[in-house]
Amino acid sequence: MNALLPTESTSNALALSATSPATRAAYSRHWLRWASWCEGRGACALPATPGSVADYLVECNGAGLALATLKAYCAAISVAHQAAGLDSPTRALLVRKTLQGAAKASRPAKKAAALTFNNLNTLITAAQGPLAVRDRAALLVAFWGALRGDDLAGLTVAALEWQPWGVVINVFGKTEKGNVARRVPLERRGDALCPVTALEAWLPNASGALFACFRGTDLLSDTLRRLARNAGVACRWSSHSCRAGLVTSAHRCGIAESDIQATTGHRSADMLRGYIREADLQRRCLTTRIGEVK
Repeated sequence: MNALLPTESTSNALALSATSPATRAAYSRHWLRWASWCEGRGACALPATPGSVADYLVECNGAGLALATLKAYCAAISVAHQAAGLDSPTRALLVRKTLQGAAKASRPAKKAAALTFNNLNTLITAAQGPLAVRDRAALLVAFWGALRGDDLAGLTVAALEWQPWGVVINVFGKTEKGNVARRVPLERRGDALCPVTALEAWLPNASGALFACFRGTDLLSDTLRRLARNAGVACRWSSHSCRAGLVTSAHRCGIAESDIQATTGHRSADMLRGYIREADLQRRCLTTRIGEVK
């Protein structure tokens, strides 16, 4: 076995141990990053020492990576060792103390800005050039489906179930367990923001993966930046903004939390409420809602 890089059997076991396609893909990315780091320093990736893992975490933390990212790296390293029948170095006191130190030093996680309905209209209007058809389809599906960037990248043509009223998308994201998909209905709107019409326009270009060129970690963010640039507005959005934006927009319209939750796949209302952004503060403000009382 090459001590620096994972063997094929280890990679397969690592993938099979994950609970969803999105998690499997994340484990693979994280493992390859760790193995590459080890190779560059002459360290052993499998089995790894607690000292090497701690050094890796310190370096990643110094580069500004979030605590959640460091924990995800540890999870991938741990699963790989378990799959190989080895003790996980991430359980060592040194590694746990390193994570605790990173937690104390870390700043509160910055939430992605919500891409609201009005923002969506501005960006879709700005879609132009050879990527316009793809950009419209991807952004509208991501928004109305409350999808993350990885969710969008993982969609396939086979995941679409066409209906007389629109289409159902079977999403295998990080909130879905095993092979059970989250079924997201998209209905025809009859306007420029219709995800079904945009998807139909793009579909002749797709084969296998629905958005093959979207394979990667941040391509939805790239699309948002491109459309913002076309529209002449500053881009505050990332690959989580469509999901946050749909929740925020639906909440503003008074749509029941249970209906929103059915689309997003959140397991609890508390988790869902975490997506209702600061934009809601103005709506709740009492400054202009109270007058003189006689």
